[in-house]
Amino acid sequence: PGLIEYAHTTAHRPGAEHAPAAFLSGVLFTSGVFDDLYLQAPCPMLVLYDEDPYTDFARLPELVDAGANVTAVRIEGTRGLPQFERTEAVVEALDRFWAESSGG
Repeated sequence: PGLIEYAHTTAHRPGAEHAPAAFLSGVLFTSGVFDDLYLQAPCPMLVLYDEDPYTDFARLPELVDAGANVTAVRIEGTRGLPQFERTEAVVEALDRFWAESSGG
């Protein structure tokens, strides 16, 4: 119910009808985010990935190799929304990540 309410609320915001076209055109994506943000992040990061029609994970090995603060977990059988497609596997990955990040 909460997700349905959120979807309804966001779909009725001013200009919401333009969001799908903006997403598909790429204007919502931040250029330089890999070098300017991800490589510079001081906190532990968890990247959940598999096949995604909108995201290129080609540089993920570079990110993982750049520092010990990046953990990459492949959640197989997903196409961009692992939290909905394989919820249990995502929860397991998150639990493992938080336990390792907190030292316990």
